[in-house]
This record gives sequence, C-alpha cells and structure tokens, in this order.
Amino acid sequence: MRALPRGAQAVYCPLDRSITFLLSPDIVEEPTDLALMQVLAHEYGHHVQQLTGIMKAADRIILKKGSEDRSLAALRRLELQAQCMSGVFVGRVWDSLGRPDSDWTILTKGTHNAVALDAIGVRSGSDQTHGSDKSNAFWLQRGFTSQSAGSCNTWTSPASKVR
Repeated sequence: MRALPRGAQAVYCPLDRSITFLLSPDIVEEPTDLALMQVLAHEYGHHVQQLTGIMKAADRIILKKGSEDRSLAALRRLELQAQCMSGVFVGRVWDSLGRPDSDWTILTKGTHNAVALDAIGVRSGSDQTHGSDKSNAFWLQRGFTSQSAGSCNTWTSPASKVR
C-alpha cells in the first residue's frame, strides 16, 4: 500500500498514473458523501493534467531553482486547476445525484482544508500549496457552473484569483 502524505485523503501519483484513496471506516459508512466525490474528482483532475502535459510544465516551474514564491504560486495554480476540474465533474453529474442544492453550497462554503474531512479526522494541504478558502471556493464554483474544463485555466488568471 502506498503511504499517503500526512493529512491527505487521496493522492495522485504521476509516475504510475494512479490515485490512492484512504478508505477509512467513516468513508465506507458514507460512500455517497459529496466531499469524497469531490476529492476523488480533484485527484482525477491531476490525472488530466498529467495526460495533457500541464503537470510536467508546472513541475519545470516548481522545481526550478530560484524563487520559492514562484514555485508555490505554480503549485497553487496546479492545485486550484484540479479543484476547478473537480467542480466541472460534480456540475456535470449534479442532476443525476438527486441532491439538494444546499449540499453544494455547504461544500463551497466550508474551508478547503476541512470540507467534511474533519468528520473523518483528516486535514489536507495548506494555503501556500493549495490556495486559500476563498480561491478554492471560487474555482470549485467556476467549474461547477461552467461544466467545462476550459473555464479552469488558472495559468492565465491574475494572482488575486490563485492565492
């Protein structure tokens, strides 16, 4: 079994193009939890980034010696793009889920580090690497509303949208 970074619910491995998801007893009890679907869709967003070359291009920026700020900004853009793509997926399947709109509202208003993950005792990445709650909510909603990955271009967005 692949070890997950501390606090991660799931992780994408670009080397073998796989997603490892922590299946705790709480998740097994609530397999239709919207937050869990969104986390899985986020990791699949990283797979799409891998297939399209976005992840490789981001890695060149992140791993380049020089400015830590530039590296962290690139990492946030990568993570927020995957967040937006998760919103696209959930938006595309929303009508088939039969869930009240309030479920989506709760998900976007929660803190990105704790969205329903506190319930299972898990905390994920920091604002420096995964963006602020405000940025996460913005990109989730943008993907959900547009239902198009084309709306997830964090790379041309102003820095204020990827903080």
